[in-house]
Amino acid sequence: MLALTLIPTLKSTSRDLRRPSRLTFTSAEAHDLTKFREQSAENTLERMDKDECYNGPINGYCTSKLLNIFWVRELASGTSRDEAFINFFNPGAVDTGYV
Repeated sequence: MLALTLIPTLKSTSRDLRRPSRLTFTSAEAHDLTKFREQSAENTLERMDKDECYNGPINGYCTSKLLNIFWVRELASGTSRDEAFINFFNPGAVDTGYV
């Protein structure tokens, strides 16, 4: 919801600065590990809220990361690249030079 409220400000800032604004989300490669069985339900989010669908914290975390990616991609598809770059990054894949 916060991202949606930021879009008008990002667009306005882009016009003022004459360059695209940026909105970056933190992601994780854990999205690739979910089984996401709830996707076949008539109402996916309602199904995910049922106790019988809870099959441990790891799958829930992985599924939430997948939904985060879906959300960012949808938000980006409705926003012009001339106005804002909307993306995500995986900090686990960042080489900081520390072991």
